[in-house]
Amino acid sequence: MFSFSTDYYLMVAVAAFGVIQIAASIGGLRGLLLFKSPAVTRVLGAALILAALYWFFSSAPRNINDYEGGLDGNRQAVYFLLGAITATALTVLVSSARNSRLGKGVAIAQEGLDALRHANYLRALKRTMEQRRKHGAA
Repeated sequence: MFSFSTDYYLMVAVAAFGVIQIAASIGGLRGLLLFKSPAVTRVLGAALILAALYWFFSSAPRNINDYEGGLDGNRQAVYFLLGAITATALTVLVSSARNSRLGKGVAIAQEGLDALRHANYLRALKRTMEQRRKHGAA
């Protein structure tokens, strides 16, 4: 259905989304989780990884040289990067919408990734930008 490049990109994006969910659940970053339960999130993450790999490798022959239609190393690196960026952006947007109430009306003392323990990404980013404007960028 799709080209080899598109299939690879989609496999990386879905698997990376699953990896981010597992890492966020282990790190206690509630602002990035799709589900309140870390256990459910880990199961979802593992299922996404396995499903992406199964779909990619079972849908067509994948042991193809780059001169016969496969991906050369440079293109593979670019598609991997694009898939990882897509997964990160999708995680930020979906988890911020899903956790829209997380951190609302609560002062967040932490900065950086620690702020995601108590607020969603967009709220933590907004507060960080406000703090930097207020105190001057360092």
